[in-house]
Amino acid sequence: MSIEELVHSGKGTISLSEAAELFGVDRRTLGKEIKAGTVQAIQFGNRPRIPVPPLLALLGVSSGGRRYGE
Repeated sequence: MSIEELVHSGKGTISLSEAAELFGVDRRTLGKEIKAGTVQAIQFGNRPRIPVPPLLALLGVSSGGRRYGE
């Protein structure tokens, strides 16, 4: 999934694998960043989900002239 596809997807959260693909890192690396507090995640049972708006803000993606999270 590309950032553009994510912006237009309407998804509220994405999987750890999808987020790792966007960052271009391994899932385990992203998991470490979640534990360090660099990347926000929500636990659903034993599976982390990454909220899209904070992720887009972290990636510096803007919408309508405003950055997400502002």
